[in-house]
Amino acid sequence: MAAKKEEYVLPSLNARMLVDLMNDFYQQSGVEEAYQQWLAERRAEKKRKRKEREDAT
Repeated sequence: MAAKKEEYVLPSLNARMLVDLMNDFYQQSGVEEAYQQWLAERRAEKKRKRKEREDAT
């Protein structure tokens, strides 16, 4: 007995809808601050790894 393959069709997301979605997301309290904190940590990690590579050469 063959298993039925399920397909999901997602509605297309145009650029305007995406911008609205992102704006709504960033309007939530704490989201922008959490993102900026994550970004700072990521930059520090990249800087540390770059320095380790330079020190190894």
